[in-house]
Amino acid sequence: MADPSWLPWWQTLGLTPNRLKDEINEKSSLLDTSDVSKEYMKTFSKHMAVLCVYISNRHEGTLPEGFQQYETFGFLQKLLEGQAVASEGVNTAASWNSDGKSKDPATARRQLLQHLQALQYLCYECEPGSKPLTVQMLQHTHRLMMQGAVAEDGQPLEAGHFRINTASAGTGQVYLDPGLIADRTAKYVAIYNAAVEVNVDVSKRAADLFYGLIHLVHPFKDGNGRLGQLLVAYALMAGGVPFPLPLEDGHHKSRNHYQHVVLHYAKISHNTRLQHFILECLHHKWVNFAQQVEVRAVCRCILVIGSPCQRQVLALFGPAPGVRLFLQPVHVSVRQQPVLPAATAYVAIPGVGHKLISTPAQQ
Repeated sequence: MADPSWLPWWQTLGLTPNRLKDEINEKSSLLDTSDVSKEYMKTFSKHMAVLCVYISNRHEGTLPEGFQQYETFGFLQKLLEGQAVASEGVNTAASWNSDGKSKDPATARRQLLQHLQALQYLCYECEPGSKPLTVQMLQHTHRLMMQGAVAEDGQPLEAGHFRINTASAGTGQVYLDPGLIADRTAKYVAIYNAAVEVNVDVSKRAADLFYGLIHLVHPFKDGNGRLGQLLVAYALMAGGVPFPLPLEDGHHKSRNHYQHVVLHYAKISHNTRLQHFILECLHHKWVNFAQQVEVRAVCRCILVIGSPCQRQVLALFGPAPGVRLFLQPVHVSVRQQPVLPAATAYVAIPGVGHKLISTPAQQ
């Protein structure tokens, strides 16, 4: 019988915590054995930062009206690459709705810009794993993410300041009294830092941090859910994960899965399913990374073989430049065999074709 703390959809997929951890270790070991993987991780971590912002707002229901995935990704990618915000139509002066429902695209983009800036601060500038987490880091992250926001009651949100009024969830749960927030926030930050010192499992540390600060304390008037997802990314990076993790598990019902684990710990006061969901999301991203490394290894192999071989590849698969030819998410395998000439590669793309491609060994 499956452990009741496991996620309900795991049984159909044959997943267990140990299987996920073993496969995460296998995929992440590529960074120790492959130059291609080290090079690609720089790009992959940027993609994950963009995905973090998009997924977080989608999960919390704060994605601006009319913002589709493709356009949002393109916009955030440009911001991450340092392109001027003015050219992207960002209104950094006007206030914006904290619930993300602004009808003005230029104002709505400000929300996404600030979320990305908050991620860059917490997950990179704060040097996760090199220095302890502090209450001031939490407050500054919230300030960066929520400055200029207007709350549901029409009042300006005091970004970075703890709430001074009582608050409750849509489920009817009442959060911690305002007078206790500062003390309890410091307490849960200290608990997290102590867990880091004794090397508690990284997914458990991330889940405990989210559960304690966001579910039990709920320190700010708005933006707590978005902050919580940034804290998960921070905790994992402090534990050695080289990219910020979006809480997305690869299923088309990923948002429902996120809401399930949040409601589950709200009902039973236990965050094990949140911990397992974080583990599943991490597994999904490492598998994605490994697949892309395999694709890029093919490109590297073809380039090493030399231009005559590249011309044969282009003749077989199309006129695209060799490096970009295999950047689509397809499965590609390469075999170099000692019985074949030294400069031989076997390229196979399901649904497209396969061919042995050879050039003289001296090339």
